[in-house]
Amino acid sequence: GEFNNPGVFTVRRTGSTADALTVTYAIAGSATNGVDYQSLTGSVTIEAGASSATITVTPIYDLLAEGSEIVELTLSAPGEAAGYRVDAVKTARVTIANAPPVDLNIQS
Repeated sequence: GEFNNPGVFTVRRTGSTADALTVTYAIAGSATNGVDYQSLTGSVTIEAGASSATITVTPIYDLLAEGSEIVELTLSAPGEAAGYRVDAVKTARVTIANAPPVDLNIQS
């Protein structure tokens, strides 16, 4: 259902695409990496010849009654030595919607 739909961040590059480019990022927000969604590594590689790569946030279903939670991704600015610089827009968010609680009935 709608509660298991992943969120997607797209990292785009301009300039030469001759070589692969690994971009690092930090994760923040009210959702917990590896608990509320499948673990994110902190880097994404834009393959040679490609101008973008995606980072998918896949929710982990649990039975906890929680409100919606935020995943905030911020691209790291490591300096020119890493082969890239980050433009003004470097932070984006996705929201993980909480699934409604499930009532389990047992008859004996």
